[in-house]
Amino acid sequence: MLDGGADERLKEILYEVCEEKNAELLELEVIPDHVHVLINVDPQYGIHRLVKAFKGRSSRLLRDQFPRLRRRPGVQASADLMDEQLLCCHCRRRTARHR
Repeated sequence: MLDGGADERLKEILYEVCEEKNAELLELEVIPDHVHVLINVDPQYGIHRLVKAFKGRSSRLLRDQFPRLRRRPGVQASADLMDEQLLCCHCRRRTARHR
C-alpha cells in the first residue's frame, strides 16, 4: 500500500524521472493501491519508455526504503490516450471516490 511516507517518496521519484527524461508531469494523484498520472512526453521518446523508467526506479527505491513493500506483488501499468480535459476530470472523480 502506498501510504506511510511511500506515497510522498513515490511522487518525488516520478518527478525526478520526468525531469531526467524531459517529460512534464501535469497531474499526479497517489491512491493507496494505484497512481494516476497525466504526462506530456515527447512522442519520439515514447510513453512506454517513460512508464518503464517509472516502474523500474520506483519499484527498486520504494522496496529498498520501505521493506513492507517487498512482500507486495509487482506493479501493472496501463496507458490511456485521452483528451487532457477529460483525463483530468476522470482522475479527480476517481480520486474523490477513493477518499
